[in-house]
Amino acid sequence: MFSDNVALNTFYSAGLLLLFTLPLVLLSRQPILRQRWASWLGIATVVGLSYIGGSHSMFALVLSCSAIMWYEFARLITVSKRYAMFSTVLVVLSSCALYSYDDLTLCPWWLAVLLIWPIYKADGARFQVAFTFAAAICLLVWGFLQITLAPTAAIALVFCLAVFDVSGWVGGTFLGKRKYLSAKIFGTISPNKTLAGLLVSAAMGAAALYAVGSLRPESFALLTALAIAGDWLESAFKRWLRTKDASDWLPGFGGLLDRFDSMLLLAPIAAFVIGVY
Repeated sequence: MFSDNVALNTFYSAGLLLLFTLPLVLLSRQPILRQRWASWLGIATVVGLSYIGGSHSMFALVLSCSAIMWYEFARLITVSKRYAMFSTVLVVLSSCALYSYDDLTLCPWWLAVLLIWPIYKADGARFQVAFTFAAAICLLVWGFLQITLAPTAAIALVFCLAVFDVSGWVGGTFLGKRKYLSAKIFGTISPNKTLAGLLVSAAMGAAALYAVGSLRPESFALLTALAIAGDWLESAFKRWLRTKDASDWLPGFGGLLDRFDSMLLLAPIAAFVIGVY
């Protein structure tokens, strides 16, 4: 799915993108844009250093991200900080154990067991929504961990998704008020998502895939369809919970789950497409 020079192309493209957008961010004088740019710079730096450190450091980074997203999700569906922390620790320990055997096939089933109690606590309609989103979280964490077995492809995937998401926000912000581009694609679920954002996302997503040497119809279709579906799923879940963000520690974004919501369905599918399973 990815060319041999994908890592070099990805880092080169990410660096140029950050460099060229810096003047625009500073001229905009919008604090949220500066926060997001700084967050992306930090993310790119950490991912780059982890990649240089090898497969084990990449797994450690992805496991840390997965644990944070797991904790954020657990806090969204249960009021118990103790259980949220306890289950997060179990996620880390069990994932490390499975990784040491170079076999993560049991991961989603084990993660599902950890969510039985908090889902059970959700009564009525909460149960159905919590169960659906819990299944997605299990697959997200598993997919995240699986694609670290192919770190070069994982970095390219995250880069393309980042470009897709950011360009969607930019397109919606600057073009979303035009007559024919202001149509809402998610209706009341996520009213800020417009046709303008979708079109710009698709165009820039294709450019990102081209930059890493993977612009093919199937890869473009997967990136576009699954990123949109994952975004919709998390937006629907948060609207059901009547909350805007999963957390508030990541400047300009909220929580890590808010940043990687588009990976909910893309990560597990990518694990199969990339061929690490």
